[in-house]
Amino acid sequence: MGLSQSRISGWEHATADVVAILDAHIEATVGWAEPLLTRIKADRTVVVSPMFDKVHFDDLHVERYIPASHGFDWALWCMYESFGPEWLKMEDESQPGKSPSVMGIFAADRGFLGEIGGLDGGMTVYGGENVELGIRVWLCGGSVEVVPCSRIAHIERAHKPYAPDLSSAMRRNALRVADIWLDDYKKNVFIAWNVPFKLRNTLLMRQCVDQGAVPGNIPTLYECHFQQPQHCYFNTDGELIIGSIKSHKYNSNRCLVDPGSGGTPILEECWMAKANNLHMHWDFKQGQAIRNKATNRCLEVTQKGNYGIILQQCSGQSWRIEHPITSV
Repeated sequence: MGLSQSRISGWEHATADVVAILDAHIEATVGWAEPLLTRIKADRTVVVSPMFDKVHFDDLHVERYIPASHGFDWALWCMYESFGPEWLKMEDESQPGKSPSVMGIFAADRGFLGEIGGLDGGMTVYGGENVELGIRVWLCGGSVEVVPCSRIAHIERAHKPYAPDLSSAMRRNALRVADIWLDDYKKNVFIAWNVPFKLRNTLLMRQCVDQGAVPGNIPTLYECHFQQPQHCYFNTDGELIIGSIKSHKYNSNRCLVDPGSGGTPILEECWMAKANNLHMHWDFKQGQAIRNKATNRCLEVTQKGNYGIILQQCSGQSWRIEHPITSV
């Protein structure tokens, strides 16, 4: 049946006004339910999640976590994120905080869940179903909150017993969510789950443009691999983003910039490059030169000594982005 279908079955068989969806491998602490019920009584359209503490599987000691929201990346994989500035201004850690999504353990008004379509029966096995619920709740007029006064202890298993490799199910579920809900943003989910884009110079096909193991301001050439520092995204605005695509306003993408002098290209946070009118827009077609629109200089590979990336008068070098998505 899988995790998603099991939860749907539980919701369908529930009869009380409020339904709580829990993992089997958790310990509910004393008084965990009352804070959640209080929030639902005040607003039936709010879906609430307790705070998760971690039970270490090797010795079963409990590590207490600080309050945080449940965000997600463009692969629609849930992760902890700090609460927003409005929560911090309250200076009261007992107060509920708004959250983009839920980690999978939540309570809600059973009738409200039905009004927004319940849990998605098209999700399979595991992955993405919690993010889908969070997106749907927000878009359908509800809200999601994490309630710090409600705590459960969660033990993470060393492996998922129902599948040795969950990546295919997670990918399918994420692309389903993107197609249904994300409109103009779905391309970012497709990018996150596609074979990573890599930018290669045709003179040096074994090496790719890389932001570096410890991201700095100067891009480098490095033997091609499939990790995030070499992800590349060229958009219709002419921005060339090196590294992973970020999903929220507190963590910016990094754009390739021609500083206008010297021969070294740099990486700047895209919002900063825009604010300072830096030379961040490029002309590029697959298999051709990468030319800066403002300076008319080209991104090229130098063969003096160790190979490196430089900006200079265009000499006819060409580049290719592997596995491009031209439309979604």
